[in-house]
Amino acid sequence: MSESIINFEKLKESFTAEEVSNFFSFKSMVSNKLAKISYVVGLIGVTLWGLGVMFNSSFIIGLLILVFGNLFWRVSCEAMIVMFSIHETLVSVLHTLKHQSETNNSEEVELESNMIDNVDL
Repeated sequence: MSESIINFEKLKESFTAEEVSNFFSFKSMVSNKLAKISYVVGLIGVTLWGLGVMFNSSFIIGLLILVFGNLFWRVSCEAMIVMFSIHETLVSVLHTLKHQSETNNSEEVELESNMIDNVDL
């Protein structure tokens, strides 16, 4: 019996209608993964650029590009990841508040729930 490398049953289970809807409505963020991938690509690019400058033109400028270019790229990617982490945390808090408002029936919570429902993610 030949087994497939890709388990299509698990793949179908992982793509529910809600997850696909969240992806296309930008409620589900893929930016953290992309930021990590772009960091590695940028790290390689800046390093190659610095080495190229170091050996073809100016050793000092190439060394500065290697050190400060990679440092700048790292800080930029970390800032991007922090911004998206803040977004994920705020969405989590919003969902927690919605859940609490559904379990509590006071008028004040209903007012807060209406305000929460009007928030655009």
